[in-house]
Amino acid sequence: PRFKMALQQNEIMDVFSDDYNELVDVDGVFGNKSDNNLKEYQSFTDLEFSKNKTIAHIDWHPSIKGIVAVTYTEKLKYDDRVDLSSRILMTPSLILIWGFSDPIHPQLVLEAPEDILCFKFNPTDPNIVAAGCINGQ
Repeated sequence: PRFKMALQQNEIMDVFSDDYNELVDVDGVFGNKSDNNLKEYQSFTDLEFSKNKTIAHIDWHPSIKGIVAVTYTEKLKYDDRVDLSSRILMTPSLILIWGFSDPIHPQLVLEAPEDILCFKFNPTDPNIVAAGCINGQ
């Protein structure tokens, strides 16, 4: 019965179709090409903590609206990171908690010993943040 059902589903849906071709703009589609661009809503900038760094991960606060957390890492290739490892160890890696009410100053700064590649708020207790560092911690 499962095999028969799988064959019937293959007949209903073309599994070999290219979904990206379906997303291409067509002249008859609602809106025009200028509507298809992303627009900046708000920019969070801190010259002390995020200057010359790249964003590694972003997460919305699960219960408070208008709060977003961002982690930044050094803009370095692997070889440069190895060569400058002693300097990088001396500079803390941070998770900056931003609010839409003040896009210039972070509301909270969380510090870690190594660059943070990912993090997540606990959905049941947002006061707990789990994070993964570049060294595997």
